[in-house]
Amino acid sequence: MGQNIFSALVGAINTSGITSTQATSILSSVAGTMTGSISTQVNQDLTQLMSLVNNPAALAASGPAIITKIETINGLPATVLPLLENLRKATDPLQIAQLIAAVESTVNAQSSIF
Repeated sequence: MGQNIFSALVGAINTSGITSTQATSILSSVAGTMTGSISTQVNQDLTQLMSLVNNPAALAASGPAIITKIETINGLPATVLPLLENLRKATDPLQIAQLIAAVESTVNAQSSIF
């Protein structure tokens, strides 16, 4: 969906006649807002998930719903999906913590390219 928004935005900018400097500023602002929002949402959910790592019963009860919530975030980088699937299957607290860190790192890296 994000690509469609950017395509529509670029098309509107091109037809409006604004300068390239203004266009760059607009696109950077929109990209930062969109990706920052994705990163913020994911990090909040990962923090919640991380708080459950040392409580296996709570993790088993709430973890899958949190992971599903993350998977449904619009604009989530596709490279995160295999990590989330591995996270869903993981039972070792250290492995879970490592996967959470990998998801966070991947999302933050994707967000920073804009």
